[in-house]
Amino acid sequence: MRIVGRVEGDLSISAGESLRAETAEGIEVTGSVLCEGDGHVEGNLTCASLRARRGTLEITGTLRCRGEVDCQRGGLLIGQDLLCRTFEVGREARVGGSLQAERGETGGRLQVSKDASLSLGLEVGGALEVQGRLETSALEVGGRASLGSGKVLGTIEVGGEISVRGELDFEQLEVGGRILLGTLSRGTDLEVGGVLESQGELRLQGRLEAGGKVRLRGGLFADSVEVGGILEVKELRAKRVEVGGVFTAEGGVSVDRLEVGGRLSAGRVDAAELAEVGGHVETRRGFQALHLILSRDTRATGPLVAGRLEVGPHARIEDAWAQEAHLEHDARVRNLYADRLELDRDVRCEGDILYLADARVDPTARCAHPPRKVTQLPPAPSA
Repeated sequence: MRIVGRVEGDLSISAGESLRAETAEGIEVTGSVLCEGDGHVEGNLTCASLRARRGTLEITGTLRCRGEVDCQRGGLLIGQDLLCRTFEVGREARVGGSLQAERGETGGRLQVSKDASLSLGLEVGGALEVQGRLETSALEVGGRASLGSGKVLGTIEVGGEISVRGELDFEQLEVGGRILLGTLSRGTDLEVGGVLESQGELRLQGRLEAGGKVRLRGGLFADSVEVGGILEVKELRAKRVEVGGVFTAEGGVSVDRLEVGGRLSAGRVDAAELAEVGGHVETRRGFQALHLILSRDTRATGPLVAGRLEVGPHARIEDAWAQEAHLEHDARVRNLYADRLELDRDVRCEGDILYLADARVDPTARCAHPPRKVTQLPPAPSA
């Protein structure tokens, strides 16, 4: 083992060679370090630049490099901190402490035991693990990414899966597989091909697009939401929401436009414009919309309040209030209160049918009590 202290100029490390720092401060090289193959440095290393032709270079202490760290054909193992301007590693890179650089790139796996800061971006071909906080301008990971917490000023692109235990701030988040988020996440746009899960709240200034399932233990706040499969949230506020499958909200839902292909279950739903549901509807505190469309065979429990209410064939609803109500063939209603109403053939009414202005009732419609014109309707339930 070669003992090295301060080196004026460049330092060369032969393949398979081991160096030990002469003092606790480590090895200081005023010029560049060139490693010909596998190398081992015991202690700290400070240099102007570092290049490893091939193999893996291991440094047990901290590496401080004023310029570039180039290990394009090999790996880099740092026992403590890595501080450099840029780094490029072909295979695995492991940092036992913190990482600080302008820009970094690894072809394989990058593991950082503490925090990582890269002002100009980070690119990882394989897997990324930062146990602390990651701060960077852009992040691209080919495989899986795992973060303690993070702030990415630009875009996060992950080919497989990303998991974040704490808070995450981002501009764009694009993931091909699965997203696992922690306590609170904030960004502009989020797109995931598969599953999105969060232990906390998700706030987006723009859109959320998910091809599969979205499950949030906190609230979801966004401009627009599009989910191909299942959406489960504590509460939701957005301008436009489209769910291909089942939509479940523990609390309230406040939207401009809502479209659900399957079942909808919520504490309360308020749609400022249009709401259309293809499956069953269940609300504990009511469903209110300017224009509400319930498709064929829908089953709705809970009060419905709408400017215009359209109930499809064979649908079943309970109590409803509307300015205009149209119930199609074989629909059933318990109590209906409307300014104007139209009941198609074979509609069944179990309770009261009260209206203010006009009622068009097919002769085959069967009502427990004949529709009755009144001067005032019973008040609709409030939130």
